Amino acid sequence: ELLARVRQDEDEEWLSQPKQQLATQLATRATEILYGGAAGGGKTEWLLHYGLDQMLAYPMNRGALFRRVFPALERTLIPRSKLFYPKAGGVYNAVSHTWRFPNGSVMEMASLQYADTVLDHQGTEYGFIGFEEITEFLAAQIDYMIGRLRAPGPGIRPHMAGTANPGGKGHV
Repeated sequence: ELLARVRQDEDEEWLSQPKQQLATQLATRATEILYGGAAGGGKTEWLLHYGLDQMLAYPMNRGALFRRVFPALERTLIPRSKLFYPKAGGVYNAVSHTWRFPNGSVMEMASLQYADTVLDHQGTEYGFIGFEEITEFLAAQIDYMIGRLRAPGPGIRPHMAGTANPGGKGHV
């Protein structure tokens, strides 16, 4: 019901494009999905909305949206999420960089600047992980974080999604 109300409110601001709809359909069946394409194609917006869907659909879920460095989060994911996560009852904590939702789900906004920053997430169970600009991350960081995908609550299907522009050090 809350998800339907949020979607109704969002219709004025955001309507998913056909590629975004396809990515959502694929993500509901995949363990890992990559949404790639040129800049301006709606990848970031899709990742934010899809991550929100995962938090609302599964009570007590835990998710994380990653950028390589924190300033990139402050320029992209955090301000964009502030436009519509509150409509879903999300409350942002600027100290812990987390969104908390009425159903007990938590979405972290996090960075993995250094190779060993992944150790900050050791022992954490995530039902959903999203990598914005996944080609900026080291393969070892991605592998490590995929290892944190576990169902933090009943009925949660752990999976990850990444977005990418062509090129960059992780393109291959």
